[in-house]
Amino acid sequence: MAEAPALTTDRRLLRGEKTRQTILSHASKLASAEGLEAARVFTDEVLRPGLKTPAGLGRVWALCNSFLSYLSRGVFPGGCFFEAALAEFDSKPGRVRDAVVQTRGYWVASLARAIREAKPAGDVQPEADADQVAWELGSLLVGANSSFVQDGGTVGIERARRAIRERLERIATPSAARLPTR
Repeated sequence: MAEAPALTTDRRLLRGEKTRQTILSHASKLASAEGLEAARVFTDEVLRPGLKTPAGLGRVWALCNSFLSYLSRGVFPGGCFFEAALAEFDSKPGRVRDAVVQTRGYWVASLARAIREAKPAGDVQPEADADQVAWELGSLLVGANSSFVQDGGTVGIERARRAIRERLERIATPSAARLPTR
């Protein structure tokens, strides 16, 4: 006896959904593994070099410059791995999106922490809003990434560098050391 069309369709839909879930699970595991490697590379290429500079405005500058160097050296094809992943997954709820958002949040929080640490070092005005400035710096760096991905040139990177310098100079105390030119 042949199966009823509705029952056959239901089984196909169930198999299709099971296959879809298997593929999504595999993709999520793969993205997690790639994300872990990308996080290690980001730490080695951006955070560690930037944090070598003593606490102060110079450290914030060094972190931003490390990010710009990471872009211009093409460490990942397509610019910053996390910005590319965020562009892909920002409107798709799930573990991959959550992990990318968390990593980006950690980066901006690292900038804010460096700004806060620059206050007792005497480099940043006490009234400066570290979270606001970190958000602005993060936005400038994302803009540099977008520009670099679109045209592969350094114009956006240099414009971001100039804007970051100007923003940091506005929160600097008169006694803060001048920022290096690069």
